[in-house]
This record gives sequence, structure tokens and C-alpha cells, in this order.
Amino acid sequence: MSAAMYLEHYGLSEAPFRITADPGYFFAGAERGATLDALLFALRFEEGIVKVTGEVGAGKTMLLRMLLEQLPPEALPVWLANPSLTPEQLLQAIARQIGIAPDARTDERLLDAIEQRLIALYGEGRRVIVLVDEAHAMPPAALEQVRLLSNLETPRHKLLQIVLFGQPELDSLLAGAAQRPLRDRITHHFRLAPLTAAETRAYLLHRLQAAGHRGRPPLSVRAMNAISRSAAGLTRRINILADKTLLAGFAAGKHDIGLREVRLAARDAGLPDPLPWRGAALLIALAALAGGALLYGLPGRIGEPARADASATNPAPPSSAAPTAAATQSATAAPPSPAAPHSELLGSFVAQRLAESRDWVAHSNGDRWTVQIGASAPEQARELEALIQRADALPAQTPVRLYAAPGTPVGRIGVVWGDFATAAEARAALTASPEWLRAGRPYVRPAASIRPALRKAQTAKAAPAAAESNSVKMGSDPIAPEEAGPRP
Repeated sequence: MSAAMYLEHYGLSEAPFRITADPGYFFAGAERGATLDALLFALRFEEGIVKVTGEVGAGKTMLLRMLLEQLPPEALPVWLANPSLTPEQLLQAIARQIGIAPDARTDERLLDAIEQRLIALYGEGRRVIVLVDEAHAMPPAALEQVRLLSNLETPRHKLLQIVLFGQPELDSLLAGAAQRPLRDRITHHFRLAPLTAAETRAYLLHRLQAAGHRGRPPLSVRAMNAISRSAAGLTRRINILADKTLLAGFAAGKHDIGLREVRLAARDAGLPDPLPWRGAALLIALAALAGGALLYGLPGRIGEPARADASATNPAPPSSAAPTAAATQSATAAPPSPAAPHSELLGSFVAQRLAESRDWVAHSNGDRWTVQIGASAPEQARELEALIQRADALPAQTPVRLYAAPGTPVGRIGVVWGDFATAAEARAALTASPEWLRAGRPYVRPAASIRPALRKAQTAKAAPAAAESNSVKMGSDPIAPEEAGPRP
């Protein structure tokens, strides 16, 4: 297994879930962007010490790196990445980063030298900002040195500003009576909360798009929710689990990844099983099947209009009377062509192509392959017209079809190109396709992976069998195969 094959499998330009704090992958949702803006404002216009806390893996280091990226040019950042420093080592680290040559000065003389250098920098319009990572691990004596540094000031302004990043233990450390003088100097408190399930889904999609993925994501909604549960909403764990989940899907040759791969990944990463009680999952599945059978066994079931009385089921025989002239004229007139469903939202061209593709999508063979070449939210579906028409005009005359994910009134619209016997044949066609088509990062996928969800009217025995035909097993996992079909 090569990295290039893995990236090609998912249509990626680089790995999306590395745990290094790359500012290019900064997620502004879940109040992260708002916290960054508030930090920049506090450092620009206010004084005092700022504190940022969050659980291990909540994204503090990423926020710190983003802060470094967006500090104004006149700012001179001093980043203390090692918190386990004695007071003397702390002063020496700051002195080096603001341009003071190291020597054998005492702490008091070094503090004086730092103050003089800060005054000179202040006169040049420079502002020194000390960023302390993992501040919860600082010895009490080093924290006291931080307090003494915060006392350095001109008659009107502080000579340096301090930001403490730490785990919740920092709050406990500062709550002690000995740290009251330092605690009173903290003017702003920020806390990075774990991501909710909805925020986790947005985070995963953001990382995939930042890594070059286009089109429908390979992770199902249920898979993303399971990642959120197992990772407890912590971004570092989310990255580890999502990366292992994609690797599991790649090993199985899948583009539609569900609970099975997440459970395998959680087991490999030593993280909690997102579905720890198999019995609960089984009961839920049985309840869903029983509920579906009940709904579809009663008149007036979901999706059908209720019948007013028995006469609708057993209509009266037609009258032998001759039809009126109006009825005869109505019967002989050609009915007007109805507009394709969702034409007002999607545009008539896309809606018509979607309707024409529905039969092929619904019955796509599990052994066939196709190429995803585009996708769009339904409200932007008209933008797909040019792509479809251009693909239609290719010399090979490879069929172009559309599918829709579930949604209200309709979900995301996807465009697929071709109907191939094998994945290798699909890749060969893609390799031979024009450069403009390959520039959109298309990727090969099983044709059956875009089928609509299996109808609830199927029997409990038939539904798992149909889903199983579209699923690739990975080891022995107790989870029943997920229902096949497109995902929102």
C-alpha cells in the first residue's frame, strides 16, 4: 500500500488528518475562529495576562500557531514551548528571543537587562508577546516569575503581554492562595470546548476539502457521528480516528465508509467503541425493522395517501352510460409533459437529467464501476450544466448520469461518468480523459455506492442481504452491514 494510491483512492492531494498543527487546516467553527479574533483584539487593544484552557487535544496548539500567523508585523512573539523551566531558565529563554546575548548574569541583573531591552523595543514601536504553551506544567516558582514579568511597564503601558495556554489543571493551579497575585492579573479567560457531533461533521468535511477532496465525502453521517462519540469531540483524537478509518476503507477498497470501519479504527487506536453495547444496537435494528413492517402493512402508510373508505379499494363498476363530449375530448387530448421533479430548485436541465438517470442509479450493478466528476448543493445545481454538457461531448460518448443524496426536498447532486466492468477499466478511462476533466479531481467508485437506500418494504431477511452485496468485509466485526445508498 503506497501513500500515492491512498490519496488517489479518495481524490486527495495530501493526507487530511495529520495531527501536526498545520495552520492551513485551521477550523474556524466551534468558536475557534471567534476565540482567535478575541485573542487578537485583546493583544492589540488591552493589557494584562490572557489565559486559554482546554482538554488534551482540544486544539490549543493549533490556536497558538494561528495566533503566531496573524499577529501584526510590529509584534515580537516569544514562544515558550517547554513549560518545565526554572525561573532562571525562563528569563534566559525570553532574553535570547528578544535579542539579549546570554551571559552569567544573576536573575536580578537579567531581569533588569530584559526590562531595558523591552523599553528600547517599545520605543521602536515593537510589542513583545510571550506565549506559554502547556502552562499547567509550569513550576510555581516559574509562574511567580511570570507575574514579575507582567509588572514591567512604562507610565502608561505594559512592556510585554503574556498568553498562557494550558489544560484545565491550570485553573486548579491558579486557584491556590499562593497564585492569587497572578490570578488577579488575568484579564481574559477563554476555554476551548470539545466539538459537538454537528461540529465534528463540519470539522471532518473541512479537513477533507482542505486536503483537496471534492464531491461527496467518503465518511457517512453515521460514521462521522461515531467518530465524534469515540473521540469525545477532541480534535486530536478525531484526526487519529478519522485517519485510521480512511485507511480501513482504503484497505477494503471502499469509498462509502460506515460504522464498521470506525469500530475497527477505534479498536486499533485504543479509543472507546462508539457502540459499546452490541445488544442495544441489535434492539434498535430490530425495532426499526418491526416499525417499518408495521407501517408498510397498514393502509395509509407513509408515502401513500390514506383511503377514505372501502370504495377506494373496491371501486364501483363503470357506468354503461355513454361518456359526455367533454369526457371524450379530455380522453383524446394528449396530456402535457410534466416538469421533472425539483425543476424550480435545480433548473430544468439538471432536474431532467436527474430524472433520466434515476432508473440506472436505482438498478446499478454491484460489480460495475463509475467515476465521480462533480457534485453540488441543490441550490447551486445549475452550475453543473456546463460540466455535464462538456462531458456529454467527449468523443468516447461515455454516459453521464446524476444522482441525489437524501435531503429535503432533495439532497446534494452528484455527477458520475461512465459504467465500467472493473475499477481498473474505470481508472484507465480516467487516465485517458482530457486534462480539464482530471483537473477537477475525479475519483473511481463502485456504481452501487450511489444507489438510493433500500426500500423499507423489503423483508427483514432481504434487506441485510442486499446491503451485504454492496459492502466489503474487514475482519470479523459484529456490526451488521450498513444500509447501502447515498448519504446526506
